[in-house]
Amino acid sequence: MARDDRVILFHPDLIRLIKSGSKNLTYRLDDEHLDYLKVGDRVTAKDGFSGEAFAELEITSMEFATFGELTLDRPGHTKYSSKEEQRGIFKGYYGCEIEDSERALILGFKVVRCL
Repeated sequence: MARDDRVILFHPDLIRLIKSGSKNLTYRLDDEHLDYLKVGDRVTAKDGFSGEAFAELEITSMEFATFGELTLDRPGHTKYSSKEEQRGIFKGYYGCEIEDSERALILGFKVVRCL
């Protein structure tokens, strides 16, 4: 199956926050987004469970870090009470143990339009 370079999947619990503009950052670990997105690109945001498109986003920033360097309370992103909570949530998303040394992308975006 071919990769769709213009789609980013989000957990359904985040859709309302993205549409309202209160969530405008996403953390991605060793994701295919690391290789091809750039600032200014427009992408379709889809519900990661249903596949339904809910917004068109514009990439506003890209920053690289490791999982261990990701903050717990960065404005525009989900807040975590501890690194253990953050690690557990990422384990749920990725289905594997998350090491502090894993490469991460901090992707900033703005909603261009809701679908």
